[in-house]
Amino acid sequence: MIIFICGCFAAPAQSQKSFWTTTVPNTPEVTNDTASVTLGLKFYSDIPGTVTAVRFYKGPHNTGTHTGNLWLGSGIKLATATFSGETASGWQQANFASPVSITANTVYVVSYLAPQGAYADEQNYSWSSLSAAPLHVSGSAPGVFAYGSSVNFPGSAWNSSNYFVDLVFVPSTGGSTPAATYSISGKVTGSAATLALSGATSKSTTTDSSGNYSFSGLANGSYQVSASQAGYAFTPATAAVSISGANSSPVNFTATKAVSLWSNATTPATASDPDSSSVQLGLTFYSDVAGSVTAVRFYKGSGNTGTHVGQLWTSTGTSLANATFTGETSTGWQQANFASPVHIAANTNYVISYLAPNGYYADDQYYSWSTLSAAPLHVSGASPGVFAYGSTNAFPKGVWNSSNYFVDLVFVPDSVSSGSGTSNPPTTYSISGTVNGSAATLTLSGASSASTTTQSGSYSFSGLANGTYLVTPSQTGYTFVPSSTLVTISGAAVSATNFLAVATAPAGGGGSSGSSGGTSGASHSVVLTWDASVSTNISGYKVYRGAVSGGPYILLSTSLVTGTSFTDTSVSAGQTYYYCMTAVDTNNVESGYSNQAMAVVPTP
Repeated sequence: MIIFICGCFAAPAQSQKSFWTTTVPNTPEVTNDTASVTLGLKFYSDIPGTVTAVRFYKGPHNTGTHTGNLWLGSGIKLATATFSGETASGWQQANFASPVSITANTVYVVSYLAPQGAYADEQNYSWSSLSAAPLHVSGSAPGVFAYGSSVNFPGSAWNSSNYFVDLVFVPSTGGSTPAATYSISGKVTGSAATLALSGATSKSTTTDSSGNYSFSGLANGSYQVSASQAGYAFTPATAAVSISGANSSPVNFTATKAVSLWSNATTPATASDPDSSSVQLGLTFYSDVAGSVTAVRFYKGSGNTGTHVGQLWTSTGTSLANATFTGETSTGWQQANFASPVHIAANTNYVISYLAPNGYYADDQYYSWSTLSAAPLHVSGASPGVFAYGSTNAFPKGVWNSSNYFVDLVFVPDSVSSGSGTSNPPTTYSISGTVNGSAATLTLSGASSASTTTQSGSYSFSGLANGTYLVTPSQTGYTFVPSSTLVTISGAAVSATNFLAVATAPAGGGGSSGSSGGTSGASHSVVLTWDASVSTNISGYKVYRGAVSGGPYILLSTSLVTGTSFTDTSVSAGQTYYYCMTAVDTNNVESGYSNQAMAVVPTP
């Protein structure tokens, strides 16, 4: 309809787009988190346009001055607006002083600061069902956050949460032709499968009778493709694909029959033990052949509630991987996939476990272990069921009455039949780095064991499969920073695993304890202190040090620092050091680096 006003044609209103309009979150406020936090949403648009405002859903306890921001996906701030005239609850909107132009198929982040917390939060949100074309969320976990009393770029994600942060977007006009679209296609051999696409957009499909699949109608951007099918593992686990003006090359997957100790039809005689204590429950196992552990499983009784976290350990208690269970059913077998498959050696003991924070775990005592057969997997010893009481993920090694706690794994042998009676050896990778300050012996442990020595200050371990490893340097008369480094290989070599050797001061070095008269045998230290995190679920902190401003940084603290101070004794006179720290929560999720601090060690 054309409206005449004062003899002039009124301009037709531009079409505005948002993800939500009057939607009310199922959890409009999280009242038990009152820390100041920036909440955000990663998004992109199929077409160019302008962002005119930031929106968020407000619960009645989400008080204080709210500040909205628009960022590039790399963290560069583009615009800021302060919310005013807010209602007690419901959707709020703050307009930017000037509309901000954005380009097509580029990731941006819209956010707001909730200074008193109590923000909206729906965990495990069904992002794939959200449709607001040309707007799209970016990735499978687009809801992001960053704790702090000031506005920070939100780069962390948790349980695929939706914090109900939104924008107002106005597409560009001009009658431009629709953007060209492209496809990602390929083949899955070994099994039928479901394919999931994430990244610039999210979709799913299944293979046809020949194992082929295709995703069409895709814009330029970065994507991830993964395959799944019950009872199978896939190589690769996930494929990264970039589309830039053309269809992708074929993205193919190989399905391998996975092995577990029990089937989903297995039911414990005692599904819920009356013990309500928080306890880590596990199983000691080994395999006749090398391969990869892709997931942890456990049988859940009706009383076994709370957040369950699975772990894979070496037999000596080194954690190799962890995964949080999501989308659980009320009872029955549950499964959590590790972020990357963990390679294990043949005929070597490992422990698979999970934390039951409220007890009521499955427990069949005096279990007939000798009748269990799932080659190449085997349980280790007459009492392979193990436990450890506590509210954290402690290494389980206690045994009781030959109990079976029904903890299981998903295992994929290395060898994949080629159809000619032979096997294709797995691809291997390397860990390499340098040791500054002294020659050294480097010891590798974890997914496999080895040792080597430095050559001209460098070292390398080769022929390594995907998995988690611990690299430890040693040399008489020296200590090392860090003392060891945990390295995870996932489809690529890992370089720059570096160490600094520091000479140990000789005992009695010519000076008396506490004297200030001489430098022989003198020791130096840097004492670091910081404010405690405002988050309520922090387990501790990690301290890092660099030789130049801005890094790279190496880990100093071999275990979590539970207080708010740390003393670095591996420093030398006349040197300048740069420090950062991170916070680690109870689910072993590590934050980004803090602000950098500089320390100059004086010359005696």
